[in-house]
Amino acid sequence: MLLTIFFKTGGDYLNVSPMEKEQGSGDKWLRDRARKNLEDKRLVQALSDKEASELIEELSIHQEELKIQNEELLRVQIELEKSRAKYFQLYDLAPVGYITMNLDLIIKEANLAASMLLETNRNNMINRGISSFILDRCQETLYLHYLRVAKGEGKQKHVLIVRRKDGKKFLVQFESNLIEDGPHKGFRSILTDVTELRRAQKAQKDFSKDLERSNNELEAFAYVASHDLREPLRMVRSYLDLLERMYQGKVLDEQADMYINFARDGADRMQVMIDDILTYARIGTQGDPYQSIDMGKAIDKVLKALDKEITESEAIVTVGPMPKVMADPSQMMQLMQNLIVNAIKFHGPSQPKIHISASQGEKEYTFAVKDNGIGIDMEYRNMIFIMFQRLNTKEKYRGSGLGLAIAKKIVERHDGRIWVESELGKGATFYFTIPKRREDEW
Repeated sequence: MLLTIFFKTGGDYLNVSPMEKEQGSGDKWLRDRARKNLEDKRLVQALSDKEASELIEELSIHQEELKIQNEELLRVQIELEKSRAKYFQLYDLAPVGYITMNLDLIIKEANLAASMLLETNRNNMINRGISSFILDRCQETLYLHYLRVAKGEGKQKHVLIVRRKDGKKFLVQFESNLIEDGPHKGFRSILTDVTELRRAQKAQKDFSKDLERSNNELEAFAYVASHDLREPLRMVRSYLDLLERMYQGKVLDEQADMYINFARDGADRMQVMIDDILTYARIGTQGDPYQSIDMGKAIDKVLKALDKEITESEAIVTVGPMPKVMADPSQMMQLMQNLIVNAIKFHGPSQPKIHISASQGEKEYTFAVKDNGIGIDMEYRNMIFIMFQRLNTKEKYRGSGLGLAIAKKIVERHDGRIWVESELGKGATFYFTIPKRREDEW
């Protein structure tokens, strides 16, 4: 049986029988052919000088690109390090305390403010449980605080009692949220000492209670003044009238008649004072609800009510354009009446001239009542708004001394301001403001 071996040699095939192979007749030819095939492969694989040059240039460009990328990565790394250093500097020098904890409430980071707040070395805080700083009775609140954060209920705020190593206790507000750093989760809390704030709030609350109690006492006094004092005052006045009818010009002499007139005048002044005290006391407690008021129409009503005073003093009162405001209607009329009466009362030797105007600002209206009266020394600009404070004698200028005090309290009830600008002997201008409000605010 004849076996034929096929050799692939560059596209040709050589048929060699086993017998011929044994005889070695084809060995030399085969070796020569193999050597030629290898040379052909090297020739095929070999590159031309041009191709080699292009390849080297491409490799050089690629190498330069890698170099540029490395330089850019290095620059970014440096910038990141700078930003990180800046962040930690800001974090460390922040005016409030910052602490970072793991889910077991073990402190992992703390800034300088936090260590100062707790009056301990920062190294003593790291890897220490935050609960060790908290008073025992606040432990439950502490865990509830972080439990809500962990459950995803958002940022939480609670005030806890913290105890320093010297035993001193103070109030700290914890404001915490959940943070994630890759697969790791934890808490970050802002710590703020609110001890003084809470003390101030307590003082304000106590003051409000005292003020409320004072107002209640004042209202109680006003009730007494309006009822219990009025009755004996009416009795005094009635008996004075009876004495005058029965004995004036008959039994009593002129001096006795003068005494009766003095007593009646005192009773009248007392009645006015009682009425004004009652009005003052009820401003903040028995005012009407706010509603839209046309101040022009309100002033017209006041001028009609003061027609007698205006006519007797021959005063000229002019009114400029007026806005509508949200306010207590009766108190606005009382306010304007007091200011107009004040302008008429303290007029100078010339005919009284009073001008009422208003201007509009961004958040409020400013009203002005200007007169040409005797004016006041600006040294006393605050004193005139205090109850019963007078710059002139009651014999010369009658009144209870409460008119401007009532005006001030009405303005303050409406969250406004009142002040005066004047020059002695050259008249005065009283200003007050009423904030702009929408009807739906009331």
